[in-house]
Formats: sequence, C-alpha cells, structure tokens
Amino acid sequence: MRVELARAAAVALALVATGGGARAGTLDLAPVAGLDVESFVIDAVALPGAPDKIVMLEYSGRVVVVDRALGTSAVMLDALVVEGQDLAGVANAGAFSIALAPDFASSGRFYVSANTGDRRNVLVEFASTGLAADPASQRRVLTLAGHPDGELGLHYGGAISFDEAGMLFMTTGDSNAPHEAGLGNPAQDLGSRLGKVLRIDPGGDAYPGDADNNYAIPAGNPDFGPGADPALWAIGLRNPFKGKHDPLSGLFPVADVGEDSREEVNLVAPGANFGWSAFEGSAPGAGALNPDLAPVDPAFELVWAGGGARASITGGLVYHGPLAALDGRYLFGDYLGWGAIGDGPPVWSLDFDGGAVAASTLWETTELSGDLARTMGFGQDGAGRLYLFDQDGDVFEVASAAAAAAPLPAAGAMLAAGAGLLGAAGLRRRRRGRAGRRRPCSSAPP
Repeated sequence: MRVELARAAAVALALVATGGGARAGTLDLAPVAGLDVESFVIDAVALPGAPDKIVMLEYSGRVVVVDRALGTSAVMLDALVVEGQDLAGVANAGAFSIALAPDFASSGRFYVSANTGDRRNVLVEFASTGLAADPASQRRVLTLAGHPDGELGLHYGGAISFDEAGMLFMTTGDSNAPHEAGLGNPAQDLGSRLGKVLRIDPGGDAYPGDADNNYAIPAGNPDFGPGADPALWAIGLRNPFKGKHDPLSGLFPVADVGEDSREEVNLVAPGANFGWSAFEGSAPGAGALNPDLAPVDPAFELVWAGGGARASITGGLVYHGPLAALDGRYLFGDYLGWGAIGDGPPVWSLDFDGGAVAASTLWETTELSGDLARTMGFGQDGAGRLYLFDQDGDVFEVASAAAAAAPLPAAGAMLAAGAGLLGAAGLRRRRRGRAGRRRPCSSAPP
C-alpha cells in the first residue's frame, strides 16, 4: 500500500538545522527471524569478537543474545529484579539501555539502566560467564530518586555507553518536574543529577557508606563550581532517553524529547548547558536559566508547526558499516511516527562537520514484510548490520539504503503535507505485507 504525504494535509513540520541542505533517501527494512522476544527490544550492543552476534535488551529487562548466522537467540538474563521485584511485572517500570564493560571479553561484566515503579533511575552491574549472566552477581552502581514535586511520567533518560577512557556516560531526565519560574528547575540545578549527562567510573566507589551509589568520579569531569554534583558532564536536558557515545568519530549525539513544539539533537561536550527548561530547543521556555552557564543551541531541531502535530524523537547512533549511504552518519527516528510527513515513522540522518550539521537526510522506510509502527531504538552488530526496534516486538534490519540524487529544499524549509516540497521529491511511505503477532505494551519510555 502506498500512502502519499498529502494524506496529512492539515499538519506541518518545520526543519531547523544549523546549516547544510536536506536530502531524501529510501531504506528497505527486513524483519529479523529467529527471535524470542517477550516484550520489545529497546537497546542493543555489538558483542566483541563475534560479528554475527548482538546483545539485545528488552523493555522488560530481559537480555538475549541473537546469533544471525544460526538464526537463533539465547537468553543471557531472564529477568531484571530490583529489590525483589521483577520489573517486567511492575507498572511504569522498565529497562532503557545496556552497555558492555570495555573488558567484557575477560570480565563478563555488563550494565543495565532502568526505572522503578516509584520513579527512581537505577544502574546495575552483572557478571556473566559464557554469555549467561549470574543474577546473584547484581551490584547497584547508581540510584537516582525522582524529583519530589514531579509528576508520574516517563522523563527518566537512562541511555548508557562507555567512552574511550572506559568511563560510563548516563543520561537522566528531569523527572517531569515543575519548571515554571519560581517552582524549581532540576535540569538547571547543579546540585541535582536530574536532566543531565553524567560521567562516572563504575569500577570505583567514592560513596562507601551509600549502598545505592557505588561509583567513583573520573578525572577530567568539568568543574561546575561549589555545590555542583561531581558526576555532571552536561546539563539542561528534558528526557534524553537515547544517546550513545561513538568512540570511532568521537561524537556524542543525544536526542532530547521536547514538550510543546520542538525535538532536538545535541552534541554533548563537557560543561555544556542545553537550556531546558529555560529553553526548548532554541526557543525561550518557561523555566529559569542557570545564570552562570550560557545555553548552547541544539545541533539540530525539528519544530512542530501546528495543526495538532506531535513528535517524540527516538535517538539512535552513529553508523559505521557497509551501507555506504549511511556510513559515518548519525541516525534517529520518532516514537510517534510523525504523521505530519507520512503514514508511519521515517528515519533521519545527520552529517556532522565538526560540531555543526553539514547535511540532513529524510529516509523513507519500506518494510519488505511486517510493519514498523513505533521506533524504540537502533542497534548495530559487529558485522555492520543496522537494526530498528519496534514497540510491537519486531526487529528490522536495514537491508539497503539509497540516497536520492537531488537535494530537498534547504534546511529551514517547511516540510508541509500538500505544500509540494517533499511531494515533489516523490517521497512516500510504502508497505509490503503485514506483521503477524503483535506485542503491545501499556507504556513507552518517551
């Protein structure tokens, strides 16, 4: 079935980037067979030394190792149990991200971030042998309480990854805290770990009297001044639930979900203030700005342009692999599907030149079979295969990627259904076939 962009004629979305032109392309998606998924995959990491295997984390906290050569999957961790509770059965709880220790090949250590039903972020470590985790080895690395005045919601952040020095980054959300002037703004509070990017050493312990926090502060963290939490690396974020440091390029793009009108991609640097909630993207917001830290504009932002448009950015990764049209580019999608520009979720990619966006590409997705409904994340294995994860439980591999020869209108143009801008490029969403069994979930991380 083909669905033209004009179907959403009343809704528009504007693209705002720091520079470069917008292009179009097509991605063919093939469903991955042989998976045993109970909830849905939300994150994945390549397995060192095993290019045909990838470690996938489900939202329930279950971890599986997928062998693409054999077409099989094996359970690495059956359940994520925190304080005696299996998070798979706890309302408003779930896992967000997984990272393997830099010495995983010898130590078997890996890390999982999650949120509990009472609005806490937790980061836990496991030891594994032969790709089987020992549940009894669980060690609490970090615990982060929700804002006391925050509303029950999904602003947890929770993306984890390691840098070249072996230090662990973790993003945190603002806990749905009130952010009007005078009511508090945890993302701008240097004494709070909410709404931040943290950088910690999970192998040390600077808090021996605190059973919930067992990590050290690495050398090289920025000095934010008296009273600042020493784990802070960057501040001023709302719900950065996806972001991975890329050791090959040195880039650290973090996608931040907007509130009223904007989705943004930030290039994280030490000491940066991305402005929330004094700013949403580059637009002034309702909260108060930390007076000592000037805000940094996003590297890229998308603006909802009225007509009931909604968006919720799902950040991805910097891809390196055999898909030449995507090699070296940062990829991201959208959880809500961006109905403003088609019938389902497209994918964006950004080319960075230093700290600026040199070009952006909007990729039309075509499922060779199945149906990509809501993009929950991206992953890549050691062989360079690229994956998209659907909230309905399916996992898709990008089978091919082809960029259009002609650029779209320059960045800053309105991507309006019916306006002819994307329609002139022939961009449409195509589907072939329908998915089988669906795996609904009552809540979603964004």
